[in-house]
Amino acid sequence: MHLDLPRPHNMEAFYVGIHLLCDTENLVGQCMNLIFYKRNFTFLFH
Repeated sequence: MHLDLPRPHNMEAFYVGIHLLCDTENLVGQCMNLIFYKRNFTFLFH
C-alpha cells in the first residue's frame, strides 16, 4: 500500500518554522547584547 503524503510541503513548513525561530532568537540575542553593551558603556563612562 502506497500513501502519497505531501511530505515536501510539510518539510518546507518545518524548515521555515526553524528559520523563523532562529531569526527570533538572533534578534533577541542582538537586543540583549545591545542593552548589555549600552549598560557597560554608561557604566564605564559614568
